[in-house]
Amino acid sequence: DTARCSQLVPFLINKKRVFLLTGTPALAKPKELFNLLKILRPDLFIRLEDFGNRYCIKKVNPWSRRM
Repeated sequence: DTARCSQLVPFLINKKRVFLLTGTPALAKPKELFNLLKILRPDLFIRLEDFGNRYCIKKVNPWSRRM
């Protein structure tokens, strides 16, 4: 959702080799992995919603009462 990410992801998808780094632990939240995986395999990881439905456990947020 950041300006940096929205500029870099399309640029990096077309590169032959990419070295990815993150400032947060990768296991903090699975959705944080989505952009990294999208850069590596844009053909498999197209939409965040599809990624969440397949790889994440749906839980109700106790504060907002939403998924």
